[in-house]
Amino acid sequence: MINNGERKYKVTEGIETVSVTSCYANANNKKGTIKKLDKDTYVVLRTGEVRRYNSKSKEEEHNEEVARKLSMLREIIRANVRSEKDFFAVLTYSCKQTDCVKMQEDIEKCIRRLRSNHKMQYIAIPELQRCGKWHIHLLICDLDDGDVITSRELKKAWECGRVYIRPVRDTNAVSLYLSENHGHKRIMRRSYPANMRLYRCSRGIKRPATSIMGSNNVKKVVRGCKTLFRRRYKSADGYWHSIAVYQKNRTED
Repeated sequence: MINNGERKYKVTEGIETVSVTSCYANANNKKGTIKKLDKDTYVVLRTGEVRRYNSKSKEEEHNEEVARKLSMLREIIRANVRSEKDFFAVLTYSCKQTDCVKMQEDIEKCIRRLRSNHKMQYIAIPELQRCGKWHIHLLICDLDDGDVITSRELKKAWECGRVYIRPVRDTNAVSLYLSENHGHKRIMRRSYPANMRLYRCSRGIKRPATSIMGSNNVKKVVRGCKTLFRRRYKSADGYWHSIAVYQKNRTED
């Protein structure tokens, strides 16, 4: 029996949600589940099956890196954005803006103007539309209690085109929407300039708090929480993994 194969869980706590992903006690070293035979093959210790390593194309490596960054974005949103208190905005261009450097300058200018009147943090996610124009999703959070940014004020700060702003209704839904990685969004990201950031955050944005724990402690963390999402999948080494998202019980501030 190999103890390194002991099932553990990565738990990431947000303001309103808890994400739980299965892993192993030796998650950073697969020595406990597989053994390398040579540069091309390995053996699955649990079954004795010999397999070949998959050689990945540059496109596959790129897709995996994008997926990793979007997963982090999803958890950053959950760790910082509050339903009914923070704001979701969309900034558009009246002209066909294709210059990413100019777009970033426009975002920074807009943020400076808003910050002259508001204490705030932000997460900005540029997105390329099918027509080739950029627009920006902007999450505004950590405002003082009762503080509001109106559509008129945001339009004046943006100056480049139309704006849309509303309170966040459901943080988890927003995190999933902004981190989508399929369909035309996945295709359009292939056109992004090399080394372009998929999102930008202000310095005050918190990074997700993550810990590794056993199943008994996981049960304590999610006790009383509502299950929002759950999925199981089989990895290349023959093990079943799971991922789940839970809604914390909301309390009045």
